[in-house]
Amino acid sequence: MSLFIWNDQDWKLVDVRMKFDKDVYAVVRKLFVQWVKKSNTANTKDLIREEFAKYGAIKAVEMLTNPADYQDEAAAELSEAYVTFVQSKCAYQAFMAHRKYGKFPKEAITVLPADSWRQGDVLSNASLGFRKARTSLEEENLALNEAMSQLFIKNEQQFQLKKKLLVDMGADFSLKKWLLIARNLKDDLEYLILKFSSKSDEANSNQNRLTIDEYEKRVVQVMASNCVGESFSAMSIVSKNSISMEMLRCMAPLLKPLVSLIVENRLNAHLVYALPEFCPRMRMLRLLGTWDGQYQDQPVVNWPTLHILIFMNRTLDVKSYTEDGKKFRRFIESNPQLEMLLFDTIIDIELLKGIVDNLANIKVLSFRRLNYYRFSLILEHLTKAELLESISITFNIAEKVDLEKISIMVERLGQMKDMKLVTLMQNYMPNTAQKENFTMLSSFPITEHRNCECHNKQRLLAFDGVIPDQVVPDDVPVLVIVINTNNPSKSQDKSLESDIWNVLDDTKKSFPNIIRFEELKDGNHSVYVYIASA
Repeated sequence: MSLFIWNDQDWKLVDVRMKFDKDVYAVVRKLFVQWVKKSNTANTKDLIREEFAKYGAIKAVEMLTNPADYQDEAAAELSEAYVTFVQSKCAYQAFMAHRKYGKFPKEAITVLPADSWRQGDVLSNASLGFRKARTSLEEENLALNEAMSQLFIKNEQQFQLKKKLLVDMGADFSLKKWLLIARNLKDDLEYLILKFSSKSDEANSNQNRLTIDEYEKRVVQVMASNCVGESFSAMSIVSKNSISMEMLRCMAPLLKPLVSLIVENRLNAHLVYALPEFCPRMRMLRLLGTWDGQYQDQPVVNWPTLHILIFMNRTLDVKSYTEDGKKFRRFIESNPQLEMLLFDTIIDIELLKGIVDNLANIKVLSFRRLNYYRFSLILEHLTKAELLESISITFNIAEKVDLEKISIMVERLGQMKDMKLVTLMQNYMPNTAQKENFTMLSSFPITEHRNCECHNKQRLLAFDGVIPDQVVPDDVPVLVIVINTNNPSKSQDKSLESDIWNVLDDTKKSFPNIIRFEELKDGNHSVYVYIASA
């Protein structure tokens, strides 16, 4: 991309990394509008063709305005041109030569070398009218299904997003089409989803096409330069590969205004160390991935705006004796402002102690444990977190001797002064389980909605359709226990069901009001869901 500024005599490239003030912008606008009013489209196209011909043979130069538009000052400011080269390598050379000049003032013409990667959507009669129209393509992109964590604490409403755009880079769209879509949504776009292609470069049989990596960089740059408006605050990144530092720099204008970011990738947990310099406003970060070589040398810094951190990968290693675990512990110590910390992985006692000792404002905490080992220390550390409002603990394996510990934990946690929700999940493995076909439950969907407008400000527990959503009391602590075990009717352990009921009955001392009790049967295992309030 290039910035071209025309004046009465000639035109030239301008490095917009310079600090332009309002007076300079005004001069640029005045000179440019004067020039286009006494010029015409043909002269502009000739100048553009002459400049870009140095990079290779040009197939076409297309303007998005016509001579009549030049009588309108607003139209002149929005004038655009597209250059299509015969060979993609020439287009890429031109693009790379100019992209370093960054984001452009609205008063200047933007000249973008059109790619030859995908030509199925080329618009031969593009005009400014297209910019003002709402396209069916836009409506399709807004109708997407995106799972987003919505654990609400007091006055948290900033994640209730409405205007969304899905940028699927596997679609057959040219850069021009993406540019027109981005410009059309800029004023009210809130949430952008960047979905990188799952194709490989080996699948590209046309030598006149850009590589997939080159195309994706250019799509990101188009979005970064054109869809960031006052409403833009959230983004998701879906990628099969790691997000490189080069790609982060391409995304920089998108990252700067973000309040929330979701990265779905099998790697890239180290992004938590690289993002602070790109995201000065970030409040929520959700990472799906394990540690890898990317960003491992990034220093640990304070990220003062970050309050919600979610790691959604069960194989993520945060054990305190590993190098990754030690570094993450330093991150926790450097960011005492964190209020919500959610793990879908096993954490050790040392990390739990580090969280409680350093995060004085922690309100929501979720993690896994392999079993009930060091149970008393878990309780000791958790009860020190005086502001804790919601706690969720999953035990991968609970044995018969562990059942009485459930009621002890419920009683201790329920007595905490600010506690609103206690969630305990476990796979109960009775003595005979190893001889039977026992299916362990890896997850159970539970989302709390509190102080949000989506349910008329009712306090509600949503279970993603597994069981009906449940309205619960707003002013008292609520308990949710999920126990997964063998189907009692098919189990060799005849005391299985009575053992579970006895455990749940013991919790009535702290949570006497039963809201719901349900058994979900599936083949050889059953899931008991128990909800009660204080």
